[in-house]
Amino acid sequence: MNSIKKAKWIFRLTTVIFMGFVVFGFWKLNTMNKEAEKIYNMPIGEYKILSQKNIADDKDVKVFQYKTIVNANISSEDLKSISESIISKAKNATDINGVEILMYSKPDELKGEPTIAQVIYAPGGNLGRALNEPNANYSQFSYYINPKTSILKQYNSSKSQSSNSIKDTTKQNADNTKNIDNTDKAVENTVKAVENTK
Repeated sequence: MNSIKKAKWIFRLTTVIFMGFVVFGFWKLNTMNKEAEKIYNMPIGEYKILSQKNIADDKDVKVFQYKTIVNANISSEDLKSISESIISKAKNATDINGVEILMYSKPDELKGEPTIAQVIYAPGGNLGRALNEPNANYSQFSYYINPKTSILKQYNSSKSQSSNSIKDTTKQNADNTKNIDNTDKAVENTVKAVENTK
């Protein structure tokens, strides 16, 4: 009789432990799904850093690479704001020689090339200089942005076209000024020639 009670007690204990694991498993899975859903549906203007490492071979050189998740429809303003936020945090933590930010829209893309953009903040916007010039100061730093999405490429393209348009207009104005100067000289020469014939 004692052994039957003991068996029932073991069975109940085993059942409670098993049910506890099942409930914990469902809770954990639900939490992971919510986190994954949040990452996959990252609000525009927000970001999540999934990895950070120093990519310099020399331990005294600090060139940090950040792999981040952002919304696929990020604007150029959001890209700049996110980049500045990450770089500001890096600079507040330690002196840096450079930063590379690789932006993705999904966590399963992290092993490949960035799908949204690559942002470099380094001396002259050059990651190679950051790795080889450990004593560069922040006044030499600038941004290099390599957009990967059509939205960002269109923005950069329209910005470039408007810049080219301004250059073309400036050149045309300079040419017109030169033509006016040449016309003035021709009139002046004609007046001199007429005066000489008198």
